[in-house]
Amino acid sequence: MEQTNEKLWTKEFITLSVINFLATIVYFLLIVTIAKFAVSEFNVSTSTAGLASSIFIIGSLIGRLGAGQFIGKLGSKKTLLLGLICFFITTILYFASFTITLLLVYRLLQGIAVGLVGTATGTIIAQILPINRRGEGIGYFSLSAILATAVGPYIGLFLMEHFEGFQSIFIFNTILAIIVVVIFFFIKFPPTLAKPVQSGIVKTTENTGVLSKFIEVRALPISIVSLFVGLAYSGVLSFMSFYTAEINLVEIGSYFFLIYAAVIILTRPITGKLLDARGANVIIYPCLIIFAIGMYVFSSATSSIIFILYDIGLGFGPYVLGKLVPSLGYRSIFASMVGVIIVSIILYYFLHGKKESASRLVATSESNSVQ
Repeated sequence: MEQTNEKLWTKEFITLSVINFLATIVYFLLIVTIAKFAVSEFNVSTSTAGLASSIFIIGSLIGRLGAGQFIGKLGSKKTLLLGLICFFITTILYFASFTITLLLVYRLLQGIAVGLVGTATGTIIAQILPINRRGEGIGYFSLSAILATAVGPYIGLFLMEHFEGFQSIFIFNTILAIIVVVIFFFIKFPPTLAKPVQSGIVKTTENTGVLSKFIEVRALPISIVSLFVGLAYSGVLSFMSFYTAEINLVEIGSYFFLIYAAVIILTRPITGKLLDARGANVIIYPCLIIFAIGMYVFSSATSSIIFILYDIGLGFGPYVLGKLVPSLGYRSIFASMVGVIIVSIILYYFLHGKKESASRLVATSESNSVQ
């Protein structure tokens, strides 16, 4: 698709970023609040409450895996509209959460809808950006999701703290769902986005296994590391509200995610330059070590002082960890996640780190020989 306009911040780019931002807010707002809703309304176990939180992410994974097929048959524009309509319907259904089973079904379906929306918006963004500014544009677009990972949990914990019951949360989410559907019709889509997309990836995988059509095998090693990182962070997302209540830091807990996002935004330009200049190891090892230290500090708090397998870790982690809460408690659960992160460091070394170091060494030697 040829691009003659070099402008990046077009109305379409901004609107799609807003759609992604608002949908992701609902995503993370409910992740940190729905477990408490399940416990208070249906008196379920902590494990089942964790499932109520994480099944949304499993649905999102399903939606992402299926989005490519919809885009190939319907086009990006229709796929996005389909996802937004489903997102609106499933958001309203929360008012009819009469049983835990219904809640789990709604969570799964809404996750699928968000998966469709996220994939469709990302695809459209890549198609409408000027070719020579595509990397820059995608980087800015990704910030919409990063900001939502902080704003969503903050709003969710704020609403739980200042309003009785969960109706205020469902009303807030419904308003956001209405907004994203309405602003869709203000986007002026290029005609090509209404056409089915014949991806080259589909052609090259016609004679391979079904799994290879959805998963890039070469990305599997680093994705396994992401699985463990996602598992460790999943407990923070799902059980933050319980933990902060247990240690009497409910008000401070809501600011955790704002600080989290602020640090990501501030460090992203630095880490991007480091990645280009020094490779992945110089970033990954220190970050995982800091993550482990941070998780330990988090588990000891007494005052106010990254792929598909990552999604699987986030998705199944709360259910598995919820099984352990009755016997271990929230503080011990978070402390045990330090061990999980240490395992991820070891896995990173054997699955990717050694290869990264070797390739960097070869590249440096070749560069020196040329000089």
